[in-house]
Amino acid sequence: MYALDRKGLNYLQAQGIDVREYFRPSQEEDSAKNFLFREHMLAISDILIHALLFVRSEPSYRIETMLHERVFKNNPIEATFTRNSREETKTIVPDAYVEFACTSPSGKEKIPVLWELDRGTEDQKFFRRRIRAYIVFLRSRAFKTVFTIENITIAFATTKDHNRMKQMREWTRKELAGTNEPSWLSQLFLFTSLPENMGDIEPRQLFLDPVWYTPSDDENPLSLLGE
Repeated sequence: MYALDRKGLNYLQAQGIDVREYFRPSQEEDSAKNFLFREHMLAISDILIHALLFVRSEPSYRIETMLHERVFKNNPIEATFTRNSREETKTIVPDAYVEFACTSPSGKEKIPVLWELDRGTEDQKFFRRRIRAYIVFLRSRAFKTVFTIENITIAFATTKDHNRMKQMREWTRKELAGTNEPSWLSQLFLFTSLPENMGDIEPRQLFLDPVWYTPSDDENPLSLLGE
């Protein structure tokens, strides 16, 4: 694994790219030695690389925006939703955001996706807290102002196994039921399981094949990009 030093960050900044001001080599080295952090970061990179390979091979698709977790760590998303005269405010730091654009004879369609990469290390309490934050994010429609979009999909992908995916879906159902959320909200969450080695799945499979599941439907897997 490699990280840009201050000279590299300054170069990107000169090109108009937002970079963090703070940089300390020892912290980059410590992060790389943290196994869980390292594997999580590599999994995020694999997803984004697959997205780039996908649009390269599918001419009707392109990527309008791609944001990494580091962007959200510097600028967390805050959302507030009022329920029964009580305000609920949550903060989320997604692992990635990719906004696809699909061009067809009927026109151009935006397909925005917020990504969460699961390594099977979170317990139920922590995971459901994350789902609760996304519920507030979706109910408040904060995505409209944060990303200037009209709709969004929250994609949870686990590198553990199929049983972990079923577990995440079950926990999501429980959290949605806890506050009797509407059915349309449930449809905005999609889940899939990934191979440990991302080289074992083709980009087209990940984005176009029906390998994604809503929290409640076991019988009708979906395509992430809706085909």
